Amino acid sequence: CTACEPGTYKEVAGNASCVPCEAGKYSEGRAADNSSTCQACPVNSWTAGVGSGSYTDCKCKAGYTGPDGGGNCTACEPGTYKEDAGNASCVPCEAGKYSEGRAADNSSTCQACPPGTYKETLGPQECTTCPAFSFTFAEASSLMQACVCKAGYTGPDGGSNCTACEPGTYKEDAGNASCVPCEAGKYSEGRAADNSSTCQACPAGYTGPDGGGNCTACEPGTYKETLGPQECTTCPAFSFTFAEASSLMQACVCKAGYTGPDGGSNCTACEPGTYKEDAGNASCVPCE
Repeated sequence: CTACEPGTYKEVAGNASCVPCEAGKYSEGRAADNSSTCQACPVNSWTAGVGSGSYTDCKCKAGYTGPDGGGNCTACEPGTYKEDAGNASCVPCEAGKYSEGRAADNSSTCQACPPGTYKETLGPQECTTCPAFSFTFAEASSLMQACVCKAGYTGPDGGSNCTACEPGTYKEDAGNASCVPCEAGKYSEGRAADNSSTCQACPAGYTGPDGGGNCTACEPGTYKETLGPQECTTCPAFSFTFAEASSLMQACVCKAGYTGPDGGSNCTACEPGTYKEDAGNASCVPCE
């Protein structure tokens, strides 16, 4: 008759074999005669199989780390995981990924940083939001450099200095490209324009032959009746507009000393013996 080995027991006399302690338990003594000699492994540890004859067979479970024996198995911190049982260290999530839960037992718990964020380091750090007016358009960005200026803003990749497109310019795509000036004869008044449709044709009374959103008012003595880049038109002879941004030929009135209908198309000089002191369509006044 031989003694039952550590990790086994036999409760009744006879020729039956020794019974192994179940998985998750161990016993270190020989000749055990009761199942109660099989001790449960410490919390968060387990044995790989049945019949464990030493407390060192108790290994920290996946998601926990510590020395064999299971006396100090601690949960993997957020941002780390451990897939196998044993005394190995927890593994940090790779750059561009994060996890929030403790005791993670699979790399799949490491989630990709969502668009608009990045994470350059390994481990538990949270994903960082891109600087103002910049964005990452893919998941799992591992560099701040992936943050690019949004449409309507321009600046270097990395998002540290994204500035709004000035009035008269626009930028339709994200990235480090410069803002694009409105074409000749168009303007825009708002900042951070993200579409060429914000560029409107120069209104009547304004011209913009140089583009770039610089629609300028027609000067006194000129007018412009149409939208777009056309130049302002000089009033007909002996007529004048006295305000800027005249949008109708009708604003051209006969100068003092000349008479005719508004529009300036037929301003004639006052005849000898008559005069007219003011601009407009009034008749010449005879000398008294």
